[in-house]
Amino acid sequence: MYRESLRVLFESNSLSVAEAMASADALEGACRAQTVDAVVFEAAGVVEGVPDLVERLRACDASTRLVATYPSELRGVALEGALHVHRSAPGAYFLAA
Repeated sequence: MYRESLRVLFESNSLSVAEAMASADALEGACRAQTVDAVVFEAAGVVEGVPDLVERLRACDASTRLVATYPSELRGVALEGALHVHRSAPGAYFLAA
């Protein structure tokens, strides 16, 4: 539901959404298969795997904008190489990132 809500937000603001997926491997595969301007992903799923995901996505294309979402209980968690947007932030925050 959350991924689909972001898709609606982006598409209603003239941003094309190529993929909405649930696994890191599928996300990396999509980034390798096509040019990707931005990736929005959940940074709280498997916290120890997220830095590896960022590194893998950076290896696909260092210019891709990475936007990590996080829940309120993870305030202050830093993830190098990605912009951070609180999961419940207004849509404008996601669009600005």
